[in-house]
Amino acid sequence: MIRKILLSILLLISTVFVAVYSLFTASLPVVDGQIHLPGLSAGAKVFSDEFGNPTITAQNRDDAFRILGYLHARDRLFQMELMRRKSAGRLAELFGNSALALDRKQRVYQFSRTAKQIVADLPDSQKQALQTY
Repeated sequence: MIRKILLSILLLISTVFVAVYSLFTASLPVVDGQIHLPGLSAGAKVFSDEFGNPTITAQNRDDAFRILGYLHARDRLFQMELMRRKSAGRLAELFGNSALALDRKQRVYQFSRTAKQIVADLPDSQKQALQTY
């Protein structure tokens, strides 16, 4: 009887461990294999070290920027979107009234308007790099 209880507890613990491990690893990006990234003019490679830090090897600057943009979107899109909305004072669009006071405080700084002006003032080569990214 005690043996069955211990086996049941062990099975339950193992099942919970596998479930939690699966949840944590499901959000990790796939770093092995090949993908087709539209818009590249030549072949390129991305190597990731044991910590997941990528190194991009590309034939030209535009391809490197495009790959970097893809990697950022793959790994950090939600974080980047939250930071963009926070600086623009637009978190309430996602989180409702609970973020409204923060949005009102943030809009005083007018970061969106400033960012648009900075981009408008960039040299054409940097605008192209930003667009490629």
